Amino acid sequence: MKVVFVRVPAGTAANTDLTLPAGQKLVRLAAAALITVSDATSAGSVTELTPVETTPGAGEVYLSSPTTVQLGDAQPSAQDGLLLLIGIAPGEVAGYGDKVEL
Repeated sequence: MKVVFVRVPAGTAANTDLTLPAGQKLVRLAAAALITVSDATSAGSVTELTPVETTPGAGEVYLSSPTTVQLGDAQPSAQDGLLLLIGIAPGEVAGYGDKVEL
């Protein structure tokens, strides 16, 4: 399993494609959490997200391509977030995004 962190800028709208860091790719999500940073008026938080395979709703996350992800919730306008993704990278498990030769 691969761990990838993605910055979620303050004010990001729901269902916006967020690009994984350069060179990072995933073919399937296993787990995710959103860490929201305190802005000195609102406390920070950690929220577990449910991976889905279509447009995400509230509390969900969607791997829209091997290099982009979408959150079902908007990020507050005054707080940046850090998205923690745990998933399968290309070539890590046969049958997930790679050709298998028999």
